[in-house]
Amino acid sequence: MSPNERLLRLFAGSFKSAHAVVRRLRRSQADLTFLMPLDAARMASLRDEEHVRLDAFIQRFQNAQDILDAQVLRGLLALEEVDLTGKTPRDVSNLLEKYGIIDSAARWRDLRDLRNTLAHEYPDEPDIQIDRLNGAYAAIDEVVSVLNRVQVRVTAKHLADLSAYQPL
Repeated sequence: MSPNERLLRLFAGSFKSAHAVVRRLRRSQADLTFLMPLDAARMASLRDEEHVRLDAFIQRFQNAQDILDAQVLRGLLALEEVDLTGKTPRDVSNLLEKYGIIDSAARWRDLRDLRNTLAHEYPDEPDIQIDRLNGAYAAIDEVVSVLNRVQVRVTAKHLADLSAYQPL
């Protein structure tokens, strides 16, 4: 297998995984519509099944943002033959903004930070967790948009065949 075929296979696998996770994230979005935005009273009165839905949402958001950030976006740049040697995550975000894949490098870094902090619960400070959950819920459309923009760019530039995937 040539290096280019290997790269295409890795990218296709990453995109497939991201598409599946983002599709499930959309499902969580629909499942939580009746709860969002959260406030202190609503958070305090959650039933077990609603906690389960929130836990699933947190996991899906973290997975979607992570696979996009670590695999799909870097894979896109590799397909475009961008040398990432010595590039910091900030450099990569700036480049993705320049290409129009993300709206704002700073915002994408904020979403990465949000992903990293979502798992931490603050039982004595529920307002922190509420803010993070509301922030992640509000960012779902941004995450979906990034995946769709990758698909449009890859398809338009004939970098890989993603015709099996419907935009989300």
